[in-house]
Amino acid sequence: MSQVQPEGYEPPDWTRTEYEPPKAIEAKRLAKDQLQKKWERQRQKREAA
Repeated sequence: MSQVQPEGYEPPDWTRTEYEPPKAIEAKRLAKDQLQKKWERQRQKREAA
């Protein structure tokens, strides 16, 4: 079973114990990136003002 899984592949439920699906991790990472960008924009606005 050295088969490469497609992007966003989620294993069947029985393989998942405390395992977080890749989609959830990716979603969290994206949300964090968006927050950081938002803070960065606000900071630049304050400095420009």
